[in-house]
Amino acid sequence: MTPEELDFILKNGEGYRTEFKERLSSSLAKELCAFANASGGTVFLGVSDDGKITGCTLDNSLKSNIQNLVANCQPPFSVDIRQEGNVALIEVFEAENKPVHCSEGLFLRQGANSQKLNRDQIIKFLSDEGLLHWDEQVFNDFDFDTLYSQKLLNTFLRKTGINTTLKPVDILSNLKLIKSRDGRNWFTNTGYLFFGQLPELAVSEMEITCALYKGTEKVHVLDRKDFGEDLISNIDNAVLFIMRNTRLRYEIKGVQRKDIPEVPEEAVRESIVNAVLHRDYMITGARVMIEIFDDRIEISNPGGLPKSLSPEEFGRKSVVRNPNIAAMLQRFGYIERMGTGIKRVNELCELNGNPKPRYEFTTFFTVIYDRESGTDPVPTQYRPSTGPVPDQVLRLLEILKEGEFSPVEIRNFLNLSHRQTFRKNYLHPALEDGLIERTIPDKPTSRNQRYRLTEKGRKLING
Repeated sequence: MTPEELDFILKNGEGYRTEFKERLSSSLAKELCAFANASGGTVFLGVSDDGKITGCTLDNSLKSNIQNLVANCQPPFSVDIRQEGNVALIEVFEAENKPVHCSEGLFLRQGANSQKLNRDQIIKFLSDEGLLHWDEQVFNDFDFDTLYSQKLLNTFLRKTGINTTLKPVDILSNLKLIKSRDGRNWFTNTGYLFFGQLPELAVSEMEITCALYKGTEKVHVLDRKDFGEDLISNIDNAVLFIMRNTRLRYEIKGVQRKDIPEVPEEAVRESIVNAVLHRDYMITGARVMIEIFDDRIEISNPGGLPKSLSPEEFGRKSVVRNPNIAAMLQRFGYIERMGTGIKRVNELCELNGNPKPRYEFTTFFTVIYDRESGTDPVPTQYRPSTGPVPDQVLRLLEILKEGEFSPVEIRNFLNLSHRQTFRKNYLHPALEDGLIERTIPDKPTSRNQRYRLTEKGRKLING
């Protein structure tokens, strides 16, 4: 470290990775533990709180005392002790085996301070580090006999195709959803969420709240539903809420009609499953939220990204916050392979003609599906090859008289802002009646796709 670098650090003051101490004291142990439990950091000995150098010489006695303080912290972690000018530096590396504690307790670096953690904070810390999983813990409020639902277990056996003569308690024990204690059986939190009766009475955090708003702000609520049944029922009901409150358009070919949802059902199901799976159940007073506005659909869950997953890794790497819940959702067939959900959602949206959803990471994780506000949900009444060609189709043919164009170029010529209106009233009728064709017929959703007149369309428009 150069004198200039040291001067820069001292001028910037104490922070998340820097601590100033004028001399060695017994309280140094908590600073070392706090850094080891966080992302590491450096203690500067011989520096006052305001960043002025008071001086400290690292002799053998001081170095031995520092090493003794480190040795009294458990489990062991690494430090580097060295002299830099008139200052002694103790560089603490992030511990490989957390949590680290000293005789005074368990400390964690938070901002420029070392905070002693209480019981709830320790549980949260262990959860964030992936050392404690809420879904593996025993649900203590009521025992298994009080909560067990034979109906829900029958549904599970039917959906998974399991045919067994085992007793229910043995089935659930083999699935690691029951733990025995003091001669009684107790659900784990996962077992309770899937097979417990009236779960919302005891675990309100597992509810899913759905709301439909008028406009683009949370002001006028048109409809609200709170779903508090078993986890599978909550997911299914939430999907139905979205599909009931979004538009449906039609494509008509001959005498057959194809219904196309405004947002693909499988995509929103995947997003809701992810919200239930990855939410932080240790955060109380919050729940999974599904909110439908005129211009968007938001699906959010408490907890944000897991600590070990960076925004840059999102969509490419999977970190499971609740592994037991994931295992059960996989048995039900609600998830396939971990780490593929985001890619699958994007593909489903592209096939349905939707833009890819947007993602936001705060203390909540939110996926946002954009809607085309103002699009008329009433399907066109034009049936190809029956009756006169609508004016909007004729306008499209007039444009393509001049050559091949992309969908965006055509919409610009037509002065249309809504893609669904363009596809429903212009593009699809002309395609179905054979008046236009794609230049890349085997890749309908290609970004390089362009459209041109067929011979039939050319004859029609040229009279």
